[in-house]
Amino acid sequence: DDVAGVYFIKNLWELSDSSTLELDLGYGHGHNINAEANHIYNAALTYKCKCNDKRSFTWTAEYTMAEKLFDDTPVNLGRTSALSTWIKYQFQQRWWAQARHEIVSNLEFDAVEDITKSSALVAFVPSEYSALRLQYDSIDDPSSTETEKRVTLQLNLTMGAHPAHEY
Repeated sequence: DDVAGVYFIKNLWELSDSSTLELDLGYGHGHNINAEANHIYNAALTYKCKCNDKRSFTWTAEYTMAEKLFDDTPVNLGRTSALSTWIKYQFQQRWWAQARHEIVSNLEFDAVEDITKSSALVAFVPSEYSALRLQYDSIDDPSSTETEKRVTLQLNLTMGAHPAHEY
């Protein structure tokens, strides 16, 4: 019976005819099923450059912090943060490669080690309706005995209308 709210601001600056810079800021607030207050803060910065018809470059860095208040005392908090950054490079008209790194941290307990994930991806995108992606992930979770290594092959097919382009 509680109302949750999300506030989001996005601004885009055109740096040149071929490049843009975008800033996103967000905040959310609400209560979970146990009536505990939850807050989430988010900021992202994205740079895009369309070099020509066959080459483009995108870099994004994003920070998110989640905060849960267990009761009305400000010392009874649970806070977690996540930082991620990725680079995407289109090197041919239908091919692109991407690298990504993510860190998840427990802000309340220094003894809890960070979880990290590194990814590399290559994609063949014959049209805006289909894509074939090959991805490798390495996930280092200190609570596990070994680093998880994962390979994913994904085929995306879109039928019917496709999503509108942002810009």
